[in-house]
Amino acid sequence: MNNRVKIILFLITFLLSFTYILMKFFQWDRFILTINNTSTDIESVVEKYKDIKKHDSHENIVLCFILNRPIDEFMPVLRSVLDQTVRIDKINLLDNVGYTKQNKDIHNLERYINIIQWKNPKVSYDIFKMTEKDKNTRLILLRDDIIYGTDFIEFMINNKSCIDLQSGCFSITQGENKNNCIKVEYDGNNYEI
Repeated sequence: MNNRVKIILFLITFLLSFTYILMKFFQWDRFILTINNTSTDIESVVEKYKDIKKHDSHENIVLCFILNRPIDEFMPVLRSVLDQTVRIDKINLLDNVGYTKQNKDIHNLERYINIIQWKNPKVSYDIFKMTEKDKNTRLILLRDDIIYGTDFIEFMINNKSCIDLQSGCFSITQGENKNNCIKVEYDGNNYEI
């Protein structure tokens, strides 16, 4: 093999490796794989999720979403939340439009997340406080249009105080008021869809 072929093979290998490293660093592979999968069949994702270590917080951690889009468009977001570095206690999905009733396969989701049908068009985080009676519960309210980075939930749990992200997500306990939350910035890889 002559030197020219060796150099070309080296360059091709280098470019492929560099591309792979960039994709992993910025989690583009996660975004591409998640965004293209809108199926409500999440059993395989849930099986992997069960193997993830549970958070080490003394609080009950509950993720909350207000559904503002059809359930098929929400599925990539849910998949990104189930592919995290820590496992949480519960996921609540508040549907005040009726999107979950429009989906014939919603029973697949109801086995894994708590779907709350809410008829009132006025929605606030206080609704989630009413559904969670335990004072030892931390509510993490998330947007339904972001693919979350793999360590996002862990970041939210490790910030013990009431936090309010510029992206519109926030974490709060039963006794805290959202107006008193500290503004923080997550420097991971979240992608709006």
